[in-house]
Parts: sequence; structure tokens; C-alpha cells
Amino acid sequence: PDTPASVFDQYLGALDGVLIMSVNPGQYGAQFLPDQLEKVRQLRAKSKTLNIEVDGGMTDRTIGLAIAAGANMIASGSFIIKSKDPEAAFNILKIFFS
Repeated sequence: PDTPASVFDQYLGALDGVLIMSVNPGQYGAQFLPDQLEKVRQLRAKSKTLNIEVDGGMTDRTIGLAIAAGANMIASGSFIIKSKDPEAAFNILKIFFS
């Protein structure tokens, strides 16, 4: 989360994608850091074709924010695994990419 979007500027032509950590790494189920959405917006403004994945704190409440900011991929572990019904949780997230 501490890496600014500008670090990628010189590599954008060579990258297929970037992973934006939207939690502090190392803690499973850590709290979503909404300020990381600005980094997604900045990267999307620089490249319409770059794959931008957001990882961390992705739930039915935050995935829409990530997509609206420009993410086209997400990683959601704890929302699915910690759910009482993992299949239903997965299906909820799939709706955002339908």
C-alpha cells in the first residue's frame, strides 16, 4: 500500500498488469484501505488496457468501489472462506463482473 502509482509509470508499456494491495499485507482478513482506490484511478487514467487487480478487503461492499475506480480483477479470500456459505459469497462477487 505504500508504493505510489507513479512507480509504475516507466514500466506501463511493458506490464500486463499490476496488483494493488488494499490492506496492509500479512494479516488475513485485514481492514480495507479505501485510499488505495485513488491509486487504481491514477493507473486506469494512464492505461485503459492494463489489468489492475485489487487484493485485500474485497467484499460485497467494497468490490463495487474497486471496479468503479478502474479495477478489472479482484482477489477475495476471506470474504468467501469466512462465509457461512462460501458458494453463495462467490456468486455474490460474480455478479459484479456479469
